[in-house]
Amino acid sequence: MKMRSQQIHRRNTMMRELSEMLTVVLTKHGIAEKTANDEAEELVFQIHRRWAGITLCIPKSDEVAHKRLNLHLVERYDGTNADVLVREYGVTESYIYKVVRAIFKSRTCCSNSRIRCCSAVDGLPSLPSPSRSVSYC
Repeated sequence: MKMRSQQIHRRNTMMRELSEMLTVVLTKHGIAEKTANDEAEELVFQIHRRWAGITLCIPKSDEVAHKRLNLHLVERYDGTNADVLVREYGVTESYIYKVVRAIFKSRTCCSNSRIRCCSAVDGLPSLPSPSRSVSYC
């Protein structure tokens, strides 16, 4: 099977990108950048040691990924920025509204206050996957 140059580039940078993403998340949680970078690189090294050579396919319809997507949409949606979220997360506007409506119906805390109060992942309702989801492969 012949690989396209995009695939080769993506394969060669995947571990570096994973390390960078982990560093960003760790620094967001108050860990010093140097320590976060070292820990991220160590985790990526451990992943490489454990699964090097294995073909990894990340399924598009994953329950955790959809809950996380819904969480991000609810936290970022302010009533006026659906078009921005459509571009950023690769979902439809109607999917965003469906998530927001489901939150309003399922959470009593949202009935009389701002939407940001509903940010717990456990409280997010299960919704069908978005019609256009972000591609992970």
